[in-house]
Amino acid sequence: MESCDLTAVITLSNTLTELFSFDPAMFAAVLSGCIVTFISGHVTGKVIRLMSRS
Repeated sequence: MESCDLTAVITLSNTLTELFSFDPAMFAAVLSGCIVTFISGHVTGKVIRLMSRS
């Protein structure tokens, strides 16, 4: 029974390490998505502001 509990703890530990480890490719994808969203929103806001002036 003791070894079964230890196996479960090790399996849980490995799963959590795999899920929450830093992934540079995922970080780059999320960061680039945030940058593109920010820039497109900023440009859209400027265009709407310019169009409402005229």
